[in-house]
Amino acid sequence: MSLLSRRLIIGIIVFTFCSNIAGANEIPRGWKQIDADGKFSFYLPLDMRDTGARGMENYHKEYTNGKLQVSFDYDPYEILAYPVRPGSLGKNFQEKTLEIDGRKAFMFVYETTDLRNRPYYFAQLSVGDLPNGDVKLRMWVSCWRASRLKIAETIFRSIHFNLKAESGTQNRKRLPAESADAHCDLTLMPWHPDPISAADASREPFGLLR
Repeated sequence: MSLLSRRLIIGIIVFTFCSNIAGANEIPRGWKQIDADGKFSFYLPLDMRDTGARGMENYHKEYTNGKLQVSFDYDPYEILAYPVRPGSLGKNFQEKTLEIDGRKAFMFVYETTDLRNRPYYFAQLSVGDLPNGDVKLRMWVSCWRASRLKIAETIFRSIHFNLKAESGTQNRKRLPAESADAHCDLTLMPWHPDPISAADASREPFGLLR
């Protein structure tokens, strides 16, 4: 292969990589900004609504449009043990390192199933020093169609932290990092757009919100 050909190939790779970053950093037209109690902000599609769900151990909120689910834990009480073993969260596991508002972050993409054994897809973000158990924010984007998960990184990259709010936050004791096998996020059970039984509703928090 000639030197010119090698340079051309490298140029194409760099251009593609930079284009992907630019696309993820750009806020789509018509999205709305979400103010997370002055602690941080991020953007969501206009039709996403607050489900009203709240957390007890940390600041937790959830949003949905019936097709996409977004949840977050600020100053999370529980974090994942790292490194995350492939297969411990779900199938087709992928890990990617990002920079979110100037901070290192870890994104995990994987496939699991809902209570009806239907494929369900997750993109999970941890912002902070996950290997050493110092995480400021956890956020999840989930859906039934893998194609809808492509906007997850755009949502993640729109996060902007309020440094003044953080300076007033007192450190508190967290639970030791748990393995993905042992940890169960009950708040992340899929929201069903179609009717479900009372038995399913009792097990699925989002089933009660319709």
